[in-house]
Amino acid sequence: MIEKLANKMNMSYTDVAWLVSQLINHLTRAVKGGLLLDSSIPIYLQISQFIENEVISNRLTAEDKVPSTNEFSKKLNVNPATAGKGLNALVDQGILYKKRGLGMFVTPEAKSIIIDKRRKQFEDKLLPDFLYEAKQLKISKEELIQWIGSDYDD
Repeated sequence: MIEKLANKMNMSYTDVAWLVSQLINHLTRAVKGGLLLDSSIPIYLQISQFIENEVISNRLTAEDKVPSTNEFSKKLNVNPATAGKGLNALVDQGILYKKRGLGMFVTPEAKSIIIDKRRKQFEDKLLPDFLYEAKQLKISKEELIQWIGSDYDD
């Protein structure tokens, strides 16, 4: 397989093998416990976002138990305080609740809280940035509507 890739890329077998090994090393360092860690975002926020994504996609639903602080700490090889900070942020937002001695669980309102929060973020931050960039690139409103219409799946 590397030989075919080398021929296709007009590179030596050794160079392609080195590139593949670097890519594999990078990916194995970046992916921990189902999370693709992004060094530009604090780990505790990534843990919160991971749980939120699990709720939005229905992989976690109301009353489901979430991994504990210690489980996140071990899987991600991070300080338990860091994992706890991410989970406690979700408790503060009403997305998770604690059952003494049993762990943390998803609240019945979690999905709607997350959707409302993210819609507001989309409207306040992402959409203005998106529209600014479209204007900078001289993309017309009609083009945007056409692109969105052709790519948007209900």
